Amino acid sequence: MRRYFKYLFVAVFVVCCLSGCKNDPEEKLQNIEVSEIEKIECKGNTGGKDGSFSYCIPKENYDDFADLLGRVKLGKKVDRNSASSSGASKFFTLYFKDGQNLKFSPMYYFYLDGTYYEFENYAELNGSFGEFR
Repeated sequence: MRRYFKYLFVAVFVVCCLSGCKNDPEEKLQNIEVSEIEKIECKGNTGGKDGSFSYCIPKENYDDFADLLGRVKLGKKVDRNSASSSGASKFFTLYFKDGQNLKFSPMYYFYLDGTYYEFENYAELNGSFGEFR
């Protein structure tokens, strides 16, 4: 009888771990409450000399920006070395009223909180993030 409990415990542990390990990065982008956003900042570099830039997105664009984030489709994780850009880069940071923030980059590979993902609908959304100024 004791042996069955051991196997049952191991099976329950494995199921719990596997179900808890499914971390859907799109959920972070789809569940953004616009009313909780303090500021949206964009920083980047064009890749040229003195090409650094920084700006904040106006509050009246927060709804449309959050809607755009909700449409992002991410695929599997990508190795940092193969995803890193050697030229232009653009990073957005959403600052929330509770002190949390969310950093991402919607380039060919989508950077989100330290991880790169395949940006499955890059062709569809390419350039859309640049429209917010």
